[in-house]
Amino acid sequence: MQISSITVYPIKSLGGVSLQSATLEPQGLQFDRRWMLIDPEEKKFLTQRQLPEMALLRMEIGAHSLVLSHLTQKVSALEVPLNPSGGEEFMATVWNDTLSVESCGKDAAQWFSDLLGRPLELVYMPRVEERSVKGKYAPMGSSLSLADRSPYLIIGQSSLDDLNTRLDTPVPMDRFRPNFVFEGGEAYAEDTWKSLKIGENAFHCGGPCGRCKVITIDQNTAEKGNEPFATLATYRRPEKSILFGQMLMLLNGEMVTVGDKLDMV
Repeated sequence: MQISSITVYPIKSLGGVSLQSATLEPQGLQFDRRWMLIDPEEKKFLTQRQLPEMALLRMEIGAHSLVLSHLTQKVSALEVPLNPSGGEEFMATVWNDTLSVESCGKDAAQWFSDLLGRPLELVYMPRVEERSVKGKYAPMGSSLSLADRSPYLIIGQSSLDDLNTRLDTPVPMDRFRPNFVFEGGEAYAEDTWKSLKIGENAFHCGGPCGRCKVITIDQNTAEKGNEPFATLATYRRPEKSILFGQMLMLLNGEMVTVGDKLDMV
């Protein structure tokens, strides 16, 4: 088995950026989900659950900034510094966590508000901020950025291939927003992993990832449907949650590269 793709999602719930190699950090891949959009009044995070159109906002990682664009609309690009500083600091909420964030300024807020049709503000999570992974996923203790549950997510290509044999219309991997995709092994092999190595990097496995209705949003059109949620519910719902993918926490390591070998330990 080996890594076949690496993806980072700098702004929570926006499109991902495919990489050939990436720096590993305790809270996730470098730049992964360090930014998010919030309601400026409630100071609460927003995702494709509320705004499916967020799927159409794409980005590139430049030398010094994120460069934002829209998949279907011609708009002026927005540049967001990779290492922002000096923004207004305040508390914002992600699920049940309240943490300190920094505003990315009025220009960014206006850019997103205009495109998505409601007041929005882009904020950044400083690296000094700590947000803990729930103990049932990381008994040894771990922290994460603005991701929902774990710093990293891995999915086997064989798992998606199996799902797609059950669907009338196949879905691409981007519905599931993994950081790592691997090739080789049986479908859903990742379900039972307890720990693994990617190259020389060691990870703890937090368990299969429970999925929400975001996986029903087409990432190229922002249209909602019933699949693949409905089909997964027929065979991937052992209890309350529909499961697809494996959550990971970094134990030690520095860099991951496409082609790195996977080993169970």
